[in-house]
Amino acid sequence: MGKSKKVTVGYRYYVGMHMVLCHGPVDAVTAIEVDGRQAWTGTSTGGSVTINAPDLFGGESREGGVSGVVDIMMGGTTQPRNSYLQSQLGTDIPAFRGVLSAVLRQVLVGQNPYLKSWAFWATRRNTRLDGQPQWYSSKVAVGDDMNAAHIVRECLTDPSWGMGYPEADIDDAAFSAAADTLYTEGLGLSLLWYRSMPLNEFLSEVLKHVDASLYVSRSTGKFVLKLIRGGYNVATLLELNESNVSKLTDFKRNTIGELTNSVTVQYWDGSTGKDNSVTVQDISLAAQQGATVGTTLQFPGITTGTNATKVAARSLKVLSTPLASCTIYTNRVAYSLNVGDVFKLNWPRFGVATLVMRVTNIEFGAVDNNEIRITAVEDVFGTAAAIYAAPPPSAWTNPVSVPAPCPYHVTIEAPYWELVPRLGEAAAQALPTTTTYVVATGVRPSGDAVSAKMYTDPGNTNTLWQEANTVDFCPTAVLATTTTFNDTVWAINSGIDLALVSTGTYALVDNEFVAITAISASSITVLRGVLDTVPAVHTSGARLFFMEDTCETDGVEYATGETARVRLLPTTGRGTLAINSATTQSRAMTGRQARPYPPQRIRINNLAYPSSVPGDANISVSWAHRDRLQQTVSLVGTETGDIGPEAGTTYTARLLLASGTVITTQSGLTGTTATFTLANMGANYGALRLQVWATRSTLDSHQIHDIPFLRAGYGTTYGNSYGGA
Repeated sequence: MGKSKKVTVGYRYYVGMHMVLCHGPVDAVTAIEVDGRQAWTGTSTGGSVTINAPDLFGGESREGGVSGVVDIMMGGTTQPRNSYLQSQLGTDIPAFRGVLSAVLRQVLVGQNPYLKSWAFWATRRNTRLDGQPQWYSSKVAVGDDMNAAHIVRECLTDPSWGMGYPEADIDDAAFSAAADTLYTEGLGLSLLWYRSMPLNEFLSEVLKHVDASLYVSRSTGKFVLKLIRGGYNVATLLELNESNVSKLTDFKRNTIGELTNSVTVQYWDGSTGKDNSVTVQDISLAAQQGATVGTTLQFPGITTGTNATKVAARSLKVLSTPLASCTIYTNRVAYSLNVGDVFKLNWPRFGVATLVMRVTNIEFGAVDNNEIRITAVEDVFGTAAAIYAAPPPSAWTNPVSVPAPCPYHVTIEAPYWELVPRLGEAAAQALPTTTTYVVATGVRPSGDAVSAKMYTDPGNTNTLWQEANTVDFCPTAVLATTTTFNDTVWAINSGIDLALVSTGTYALVDNEFVAITAISASSITVLRGVLDTVPAVHTSGARLFFMEDTCETDGVEYATGETARVRLLPTTGRGTLAINSATTQSRAMTGRQARPYPPQRIRINNLAYPSSVPGDANISVSWAHRDRLQQTVSLVGTETGDIGPEAGTTYTARLLLASGTVITTQSGLTGTTATFTLANMGANYGALRLQVWATRSTLDSHQIHDIPFLRAGYGTTYGNSYGGA
């Protein structure tokens, strides 16, 4: 017999390898697959895992399997260098923080020299990439998926890969409400974002999955997440009709033949790791159309058949309903609308008495044009509330009023707040201190008055009146009782157009601006002394002008010392008021926009507007800084603490007799306190006044605090104050 020879029947192949998977850290790695086969399952939050699957590819008789140690590196901020990589590559390697990666420590990968594909299952919901817990953590997990509201918020705020907006730019109430609804609906998402996809496109994909809109509020400057859902009260919606719409175009409704009766949704099935699909149909509509008219939609973030069915049904409801659509041109009555909001359309000539429409696009036009262009489609959630009416007969004529003057109107020098949105912040700051503007508005004279044309006479000749702008009518009311310096809840009556008032806007009463926080037909709640004004006493019958959303400028740059002259000409269907029938309003210009804001939160002996103070003690005065350059986003009341101050600002505190005779003055103050000693005050008892104002360069604040009080003293008022002033 011949001598036997050794025969090599196969080789085992081992691999040392470092694989970077995605941004990290993540919550956990839960599975490892090789060539589509599960090699390991568990829950790893970092550290080494052992794969023991030697028969994964058929064992020794075929292609072997996988076994060995894999280091899971989560990518945390304190992650050390990997010892295996150091042993192979030297000590000068990074720690690979910020990314999820896996290190194979000479892992057996089979008996085939060709490396098979590896896949890792990882989840991240509860932890942000900076390692901090998620916002509103109790609602972040929706089943095995993540709440879409949290996904949107992280895209907006993450400083490393997101858009980097501060948390203060997020409307917490809106995002929390959306998160609550999505959590209740069970509509969670699992999505991969690849850096090659622009982040705004990824955000659009998330919003499409949950049927939502994202916009920046014009009143708060914060991001608002709004879900497209029903549940609203149709009776309280803003109504657009022929009285406030200048033009309605492209009104149409899909025919039966244009509708879809079958929707297929393709999604990623999280239980299998493979693509799947569901189909829903409107059988009744298919019978009417005589054929299946279908469409396929991609929703890769959906991971369950249940949610895929929900989304398919939602899409089918929209695509199978003959919804009306149109383009509307209106005025600032629609200023509060945003994309995704709903309103009522009343348009008899199309046989529509009440049709709930949802805004799909809105354009606000230029600064000098108050026209708003709205593209809208009938809201599928409001179809049951639609009321249709026969178009009016051709002989019908609308009883339109003859144009009449505004019964009440107001013309003021524009504060800095009004110039920033019109000119832009940089241009507003660059204005010379002697340059100023005028704004004006008026109250609706009749129910069918649409708007008013604004005419000005810059040359003060009374002959060269020029049309400068179009003004929306201003809501108004009067005070039912007299107010004090401290009152914040006011009784009102005789309201006109109060339904158009938005909270968070200002109103003018006498010469004080107040911010509206709540309003009804009989009362308002306000923040006192906003912008460049100070709290004041207002008598019963004083008129409030809710003017922020309605005032307009003529665009003329006036110089300090000039006088602006304005006339408002209301317009109805019968034309526009004649220029000579309008009332002339004049306003002397003082350079208001450049003046520093007065200090606020005035305290006398730690009391707000006390009626009296002890006569045998010093009088301490304190206040809070204000800064017109920083106060351009939201309205701030007098009781808010320090803001600023604007560079170069000093303060003056002055004590006077009630007659106006000055007792003592402290000027050039840079802090927030002043003290009047007994020596300062001398023998001046009884009725006194405290004045406080701000100065920057040679400009004093537009208004000053002028606060009356009694200084108790023997022989005058001491007997009334004894026992506590």
